[in-house]
Order: sequence, then C-alpha cells, then structure tokens
Amino acid sequence: SCFGSSVANIVRSVHGVEVMRSPRFFRVAASGRSERLVCCCILALLALGWRFPAFVANPQTWRSAVQGGGWSRQSLRSSSQSVTSCLRRALGIDSYMLFDVGALEPDEPDEEEVLEQKEDFFNRALSTALVPASLKDPHARLGLEWQPRNNQVLKSLYANGWLRSYIVVASDFTYQEMDSFGTISPFESIPANFLSMKQGRIEDGQSRSVDFAICTDYAVERFEPAVLEAAMKETLRLLKPEGKFVLFLPIDEPLPQCVHDSFVVDSQLEDQVNQLTAFTLLPREEARPKLRRRRRVPPPSSG
Repeated sequence: SCFGSSVANIVRSVHGVEVMRSPRFFRVAASGRSERLVCCCILALLALGWRFPAFVANPQTWRSAVQGGGWSRQSLRSSSQSVTSCLRRALGIDSYMLFDVGALEPDEPDEEEVLEQKEDFFNRALSTALVPASLKDPHARLGLEWQPRNNQVLKSLYANGWLRSYIVVASDFTYQEMDSFGTISPFESIPANFLSMKQGRIEDGQSRSVDFAICTDYAVERFEPAVLEAAMKETLRLLKPEGKFVLFLPIDEPLPQCVHDSFVVDSQLEDQVNQLTAFTLLPREEARPKLRRRRRVPPPSSG
C-alpha cells in the first residue's frame, strides 16, 4: 500500500493519540509517554525530508536503481511526487501533522544544478560537432571561445583530447582569473591566451588559424547587436577553411542575420530541458575577407 496511507493509519491507530483536523493542519495530541514517543518518531521521519519515503513508496525507484546501478535525481523527484500525492489522498488536506505538504514538493532547480545541466548539454553538442575523426591531428587544435562564464568548456575539450591551446576573447576577467583559466589540475594546464577586440577586430588574431570557435548563450546575452555582428565577422576571419563554429542560442530564438551572412548551418541539436539549441556552423568562403598578400621587396643590388 501507499506510504502515505500507512503513515495516516499508524497515526490514527496509536492508542491515546487524538488527531484533530483544522482547515490546513493536523494537530496531534498524545496522552502517554509511549504515545508521544511514537508520534515523535513519525514526525522525525517526516522531518528528515521526502527522499527516504521515496524509496519505500515507489517500487519503480528500486527497479530503476537495480537496472541503472543507482538512484538518479529525476527518479527521486518522481517518487517524491507520488509520496506527496498519496499523503494528500490519505489525509484529505493540503497539510499533515503540523508539516506543510508543499515543503515536500521538489524544489525548483538551483543555479548550480542548472549550470550542471547546461554543461552536460554543451558536452554532448561539442562531442557531436567537433568529431575528432574529421581532423588530421585532433590533439593539435587551436580553440577560441567568446566571453565564457568559466573554464568548464575548456576542461571538457581537454578531457576529450581536442585541444592544444585556447584563445579567449572576453572582458570582466581579473588578472588572477586569466592566469588560472587554463588550469585543469595541479599538474595539467592548457595555454589560454586572452585577447581583446578593438574597433571590431581582435588584436593579434591571425587569420585562418583557429580550428573551432564556441559562443555560448551566456556570451550572446551579453553582446549588443553591433558587438555580435563584429564577433561573427571576426570568427569567420579567424577560422580555418575546414573549421567549425558552435553557437548556442535559446531554443525559441532564430539565428541572427549576421550569422546567416557569414556561416552555413551544418547541423543543430535541441535540448528541451535547458531550452537551448546548438548550431554547428561552417564558414562561407565567399564571405571571407581576402587575405592580403605581402608585397615582396627586391633585394638591393650588389652593384
């Protein structure tokens, strides 16, 4: 039977315990020491949170744990919802035993959890877009990222062995953050070169030298339209002819015209959980600025 029904029956069946119902709360009155002890145990069990009764109430949780090797956060949430609904059906009100049932509902995901979900999607999208088999030497890749939130994308690329060095075009980073950006572990690091863009051009950025570029939704939200357009043109200039550009946008936001002008959509991947779309873009060769050839100066005559 349902865990919520069991709790309600236990409370009502304890000798000497009176359950008084109010519009929103149950009040439990116990006459003896043993009855108080039983009530305290029940209240303590409920105060510990909804994760423990989730295991008892929902057999599907045990089944998924055996098949998948552990309990996932999603399975705990779904089972907790079933516990809450059973308690409501058994008790007939929105709250029980001086505890607000709303407190048992799964909380909204916090910022850290949202970032973890985004990072998982970034990893999947980059693994799909930046296939090592398409490269002659995947370990010799030069990457570029626009205005990153942190170095998690860099760490993911490094873990897959797809990185030689990294260019970061960003502002609002302290000297200490820039110095430690490429640190993977106490014994591993990737050269991370922070460059700035002035007058729509990245200083010290060599044309057709970058293997791939990345721009997350975090960067897009912080770019003014003129800055985004300049960033797309610079990305096009810096990418190699076979290079790839991975752009993350909100799922309901279309590609800006400046992106269409500079790139061709190769593929896209949607994530309904994070409401994001990852576009894999290829450079339009006809839109590239022509390389300037250096004029040879003839050597001085010996005569």
